[in-house]
Amino acid sequence: MRTMKFSCEDWVQFGRSVINIKESSVETCISKFKHLRLLDLRFSRLKVLPSSISTLKHLRYLNLGWNKKIKKLPNSICDLQNLETLILVGCEKLEELPRDIRKMISLRFLWVTTTQMHLRDNGIECMCSIRNLFFLDCHELEYFPKGHQRLTTLHRLGFQNCESLISLPQGTKHLTALENLVIKNCWKLNFIDGDDYPTRLRSLTINELPQLVTLPQWLIGSANTLQFLDISSCQNLEILPEWLPDLSSLRKLQIHFCPKLLSLPEGMGHLTVLRELNIHCCPGLSRNCKKGVGKDWLQIAHIPLVKLTE
Repeated sequence: MRTMKFSCEDWVQFGRSVINIKESSVETCISKFKHLRLLDLRFSRLKVLPSSISTLKHLRYLNLGWNKKIKKLPNSICDLQNLETLILVGCEKLEELPRDIRKMISLRFLWVTTTQMHLRDNGIECMCSIRNLFFLDCHELEYFPKGHQRLTTLHRLGFQNCESLISLPQGTKHLTALENLVIKNCWKLNFIDGDDYPTRLRSLTINELPQLVTLPQWLIGSANTLQFLDISSCQNLEILPEWLPDLSSLRKLQIHFCPKLLSLPEGMGHLTVLRELNIHCCPGLSRNCKKGVGKDWLQIAHIPLVKLTE
């Protein structure tokens, strides 16, 4: 099955279209098509997913996104041991993930919306085939159980609109395959100093983190690998660290809606592979980077593409 790439914005757009499908119709589909590999039930207003879903032994892809009435999933769904993609985003009333989700040994792509405050132990952190894990609109979720260091195949990890999230999962420093980290609109999240963070990121997106006043020190661990850095809507971000020019692999830097940020650190000229700098709605920073007249211009004059808007 080919690798799929989706953004959160894709799912938000999909959420505008709703289809009425009865549970009985799903039951009929399951009973008649035992060799289904793909089942797309997004926006279908289902209240219950039939427990007979477990009989679809060949199923590889199951999309239940934007079923806003589903509160529980049958635990029998965990018998789908060939399932590679499970999409639960937009299931805003889903009370918890299935008890035996760890049994879904082939699952690679999991996107989740749930009302859970704490995820169950021996759950997601035991799913050693996961490559893409995203939590969207998990408004009550505060933290994760221990053991995420076992997710050694995880390439992409994301959190969006998880306003109660206090910290990232423990053990992320052991996620040696993790390359893409996305954190958006997590108001309570506080990056604590320490060494329990990923060290080989290629892409980092941090948006709407009001607790953030400077970039976390642990990002230095990805100095030789980080290629893309997106910092947006961090209203209290006041300074970029002096070690920013040590990110020797950085190719694209975006800074949007950070009004307190006024200047770039010394040594930006050391970022010799940086090809694009976008600064948007950062009035003071944009003025200081203005071509020919800004005090920081000479530091960024070597960058082929510089886009500035106040």
